Amino acid sequence: MKILGTVIMLIGTITVMVGLIRFIIAAFNEGALWGIGSLVFPLIALVYLIVHWIDGWRPALTAAVGYGIVILGFYLKTGTVF
Repeated sequence: MKILGTVIMLIGTITVMVGLIRFIIAAFNEGALWGIGSLVFPLIALVYLIVHWIDGWRPALTAAVGYGIVILGFYLKTGTVF
């Protein structure tokens, strides 16, 4: 189970990275200040997501699903249950 958990965590990490990269690209497409702000300040990324929901919901959802996959892989790897 430890190897399976590690593989699932790796898949989740890649999914998170893809989602975050797509989110930053969407922010830069809106404007350089949105992109730089989203890179440097996480609260600005949240504001961008709220203000530009149409452009940001898919990358944010991809990253959130990736985080869930990482957590699932962690629990499979460690063998702990809530």
